Amino acid sequence: MFRKLRRWLEQFWQWFKDLFSSSPSSSADTATTWPTDTDYEMRFMSFLEGVDRGKTQVLKDWENLQQEYSEDQWIAWLKRFGQKVTQNSEPNEKLAQRLIRLGEVGCGQLGEVAKEIGEQLHPPISLDEDNPQVWFDRGKQLLDEEDQKALEAFDRTLELDPNHYRAAINRGNALMNLGQHQEAILAYDHALELNPNADLAWANRGNVFFDLEDYEQAIANWDRAIELNPKDLETWHNKGIVLGVKLNRFEEALTCFDQTLALQADDVQAWFHRGIVLAALNRWEDALESWNQVTDLQPDFQDAWINKGVALQKLGRYAEAIEANQRAIHPS
Repeated sequence: MFRKLRRWLEQFWQWFKDLFSSSPSSSADTATTWPTDTDYEMRFMSFLEGVDRGKTQVLKDWENLQQEYSEDQWIAWLKRFGQKVTQNSEPNEKLAQRLIRLGEVGCGQLGEVAKEIGEQLHPPISLDEDNPQVWFDRGKQLLDEEDQKALEAFDRTLELDPNHYRAAINRGNALMNLGQHQEAILAYDHALELNPNADLAWANRGNVFFDLEDYEQAIANWDRAIELNPKDLETWHNKGIVLGVKLNRFEEALTCFDQTLALQADDVQAWFHRGIVLAALNRWEDALESWNQVTDLQPDFQDAWINKGVALQKLGRYAEAIEANQRAIHPS
């Protein structure tokens, strides 16, 4: 939502600039006060969101920014921005990582200033740090954003505390994100050696087998996770998808989605997939009820409206089917 708002504000801001640039008399009056730091920040944050799109794209975006304001203006503003955010007591890990990443990509002096600010927001851990919890927390912060660095942090955690089973689990998560599936399985195996009742290790191990399309092994691991933690909503849902979509074991899949909804009655995806399973069982009335739940919870869910149209056709309710198809075209 905030990204859409930012884009809208950018468009409005461009329109506003164009409006005033057409008037020669206004340019001299506004030159000393326009733009504001808020304008800089809005544009820079939008630019920073794309910092992981590759060096070529980032440098192109940086060139575009310099069409709006000069490099000196951007650097002067960024230094002011850095003073403001580094004085803020609230940590901002994501901002720090993006600023550091911008510095690694380049962008000249702007990148250097950005990296310096990022490192002030998120100082690197000293290599002689001997507190495993510090390294574990560091790895958790980096996970999903910089998985290789997260992996190194979890490795260090386990060097300092070989019995830290949660570090072993998260080490597996980092390896999975990096696409190293067999190594991830070994990491989860290690976690289970340390704690055989670690339900999250079983669940995530199942996720690896799902990625490897070994669905029976995935289900076996998820069953163990659910046995240890019957309230594991995500694992119930994942198991239902595999049973229904991959293995055509529809009755078993239905049980999984029912269990998911017993734990969280407003789970839109569970209602949607439940409807698909019921349709596969030719239970069109029940499928329609599930998809009705979806559109009640999320009226702009286009695929649910499409499926409702199919179900209504199967039930001979053609006028309602046409209405559902119209809603699929214009879901909002």
